[in-house]
Amino acid sequence: MKKKLIIGLVVMLGLILTGCGNRLSGSYTGKIQLFFIEQKDTWIFNGDKVTEKQNGKVVSRGTYKINGDNIKFKMGKYHINAKLSDGRKSFTITSADGLVNLVKGTTYTKK
Repeated sequence: MKKKLIIGLVVMLGLILTGCGNRLSGSYTGKIQLFFIEQKDTWIFNGDKVTEKQNGKVVSRGTYKINGDNIKFKMGKYHINAKLSDGRKSFTITSADGLVNLVKGTTYTKK
């Protein structure tokens, strides 16, 4: 009985630790350039949720999943893909749906 309990606790601890490794926290900021306009864009991570703010105002909310060094965002009706840096200190948008793809190449850095 004790052996099964210990094995169960070890498995649960492993699942918890594995889940924690697939989350970001805090704020990541980048500069979006569209034509001649530059705008500060901040993504705030909390659990599996992300909030996007521009000039201090919420412009989008969504969720994300991390698989290795790839991040897949679902922001409203848009899907965005990004590449996570070593150490998780930044990510770069690699592709997105529709007009959102104009921000491809934008790098966001943890503040």
